[in-house]
Amino acid sequence: GEVASVLIYDPKTDAVLLTEQFRTCGLHHGEATWLIEIVAGLIDKDATPLETARREAFEETGSKIESLTHATTIYSSPGGYGERNYLYVATADLSKAGGYFGLVQEHEDIRAFVCSFDDALAACDDGRIVDAKTIIALGWLSRHKSQFA
Repeated sequence: GEVASVLIYDPKTDAVLLTEQFRTCGLHHGEATWLIEIVAGLIDKDATPLETARREAFEETGSKIESLTHATTIYSSPGGYGERNYLYVATADLSKAGGYFGLVQEHEDIRAFVCSFDDALAACDDGRIVDAKTIIALGWLSRHKSQFA
């Protein structure tokens, strides 16, 4: 399938909005099952990646994102199942962001939280963030932050 993912960034405070939610993938390996990630969701048949990015940002974090920049498109596991993921970086005022979100009908229990950009990068290095799309998006932003200033 296809997915749209969004890293939400506040250039005024140099902070990002991340999510934490239960994922079953770790159970097989005896690892943590609450993963820190960026916003992401499946693209519906009649929706565009941009529409999906905006919808998911609101559903998972309550954020109404401002600008939306396409960072890259990746195949998350080309030898496995070929999911195509459109990665975006969005800007938003995160001064009042955070809380619990998700759709009941999709059995979502999502905690959205703000952290400094530097702490998010450190989390990629120390193992707190293990989600590939999140690591890629944060790495992309680290190389392109000047365009959001």
